[in-house]
Amino acid sequence: MSSQPTKCKFDAVPTGLGIYIVGGALRDHLLGRNSMDIDIVVHGNPRNLANQIAGRFNSRVVPLGPSRHRLFRVVTPNHVFDISKLHGDKLEADLMCRDFTINALACETWTQNIIDITE
Repeated sequence: MSSQPTKCKFDAVPTGLGIYIVGGALRDHLLGRNSMDIDIVVHGNPRNLANQIAGRFNSRVVPLGPSRHRLFRVVTPNHVFDISKLHGDKLEADLMCRDFTINALACETWTQNIIDITE
């Protein structure tokens, strides 16, 4: 990805160790597009981050899916946030489960570094 930006910034997403933006929103960012749908994976409890985002935007958290693969959705006027726990023990395992290689990218919110495990 040497021709692409190596940093990412999403003002709507809180920064913190173990919080990653993944998938289509990051792809769109690299292409210079805005994205309404922002997928986030976290180490730890995704509901905590969902509650933080919901509070920031005066919204609410909607749990979706079975408990073992729970997703927490927060809808705001400008974004739909889907927050889930990392699948597996490491980010790389989660990214390898993505549907397309371009979606196997992640942005570390605390450093704004882009991680591409497929390069």
